[in-house]
Amino acid sequence: MQRSPVKTRFRFTFWVMIALVAFTVLQVFTFCSRTISCPAFSDAAFDAWLPYQQGQLLVFINNRQQKDSILIEVVERSAAAELRTGYNGPGCHIYADIRGKGNLFLNIHNQEAKAVRLILEDFNFSGGAIGDSGIRYIPEIDSYKTGYYQRHILQAQTFNNVELLEKDTTGLKGGEEHIYRVYLSRENGIIAYERYPSHDLWVKQ
Repeated sequence: MQRSPVKTRFRFTFWVMIALVAFTVLQVFTFCSRTISCPAFSDAAFDAWLPYQQGQLLVFINNRQQKDSILIEVVERSAAAELRTGYNGPGCHIYADIRGKGNLFLNIHNQEAKAVRLILEDFNFSGGAIGDSGIRYIPEIDSYKTGYYQRHILQAQTFNNVELLEKDTTGLKGGEEHIYRVYLSRENGIIAYERYPSHDLWVKQ
């Protein structure tokens, strides 16, 4: 029985179309899928200003010889990795995290060495990359201000390369104690914090 030329051409065209669709889908999938190399977290300034180690105990004393302490429980840095993602999919997640707790809760997060967030109890500071004078302040983010001192004395102790992070007290509730000042020192990390409205100063020992 002889096949109809029309049916033969139809079948040929059909399979050609199927092949073209499959080829197109394969090309789109290949184009939209990619493997990227993500570097490990690396920020020398962050390590210098916040040089914490897991298991490290931080002790702070006020002028009445009362003690506060923070145990550093987590020091985590993202490792180098190969990430398979879509063309418009997520990119590398490069970060460092430091977390501690005790009498006080501490959380420090560094995103791609471009943004740093420091939380100490109710003190919540967000800034840009860390430089020679500490965490870069971004006025648009929060109602804080910063200051830098080459040398600063706190409770008869002298610290070098000190950055002061200070929270605006306008919106703080009266009658409650809040941390409104945090002092950082290069090679030391957090060296002191001050509460408001008592102005009770706690210095690292």
